[in-house]
Amino acid sequence: FFFLMIRRPPRSTQSRSSAASDVYKRQVSRWLCEAYLAGVSDLKVGLISRSDAKDSKKHSLIGVESLSRKNIEQTIGFKMNEGWAYLKYLIEYLRGQEDGEYALVKPSYRQTIRIYKVNKDKEEEQN
Repeated sequence: FFFLMIRRPPRSTQSRSSAASDVYKRQVSRWLCEAYLAGVSDLKVGLISRSDAKDSKKHSLIGVESLSRKNIEQTIGFKMNEGWAYLKYLIEYLRGQEDGEYALVKPSYRQTIRIYKVNKDKEEEQN
């Protein structure tokens, strides 16, 4: 089993709700990938809420649910095959580059990944 903690989202405006939904979907997609790689088919989801809205350290457990990975994938429209396609493209791209170290950078505000070659000579000069 995989145990996940999901916070109850705060009451918010419609625009915040859409952004929170996107963040939630990305977080659950990440958990689904981890569960898939670990060979886990069932997940335990813990629902928590803050005991006091102003105290970020005290939480209450609202409930725990057992869900199948396949059921969650269908609910959020997650397709593992698409993830493998992205990974395959990334590996093929990097194989075509010269040997060296590369950094993958994903800006939080964009849906792109930038690939930078790490120049060790400049890095050693700065140290």
